[in-house]
Amino acid sequence: MNKEISNVLFSVLTECRNDGFVVLTKDSPVELREAINEAKARNWICSKNPYSYELTPTGIDILDFSSLDEYLEHQRIIHESKKVIQQPVINAVNVLYGENHGTINQSSSHDKITKINSVKRHRNKLFKILKTIIIGIIIWLITQYILMPFFSGN
Repeated sequence: MNKEISNVLFSVLTECRNDGFVVLTKDSPVELREAINEAKARNWICSKNPYSYELTPTGIDILDFSSLDEYLEHQRIIHESKKVIQQPVINAVNVLYGENHGTINQSSSHDKITKINSVKRHRNKLFKILKTIIIGIIIWLITQYILMPFFSGN
């Protein structure tokens, strides 16, 4: 990232902290637009409304450093320190090498979840039908035993 964009990005984040938000208008300079787009892409700011942006927790963390370059260097050092010797991760049917940034799902657990969700959907439909029938019976009873004698004069 070049130094100019880095400085504009840090000033955008500082403005967000000081004012609570930063506004992007059609008259905003190109550098500001690029900085806001970069900050959004890196999840340092998020949309408050269509044309203003506020800090995310990551954006707040960046402001603890004296510059954006210092923060990026810190992140690089952390990332490098987390690297470990790549050993295979063995799952019942999968062998993977390297970093795993996700969950390995076996097809059997997926099938169980699908079945459970299907049962829940059917149970919800049945509950809605029963609720409709019970409400209909209650309304019929009210009309037969409370409202009809009142209107018929008995």
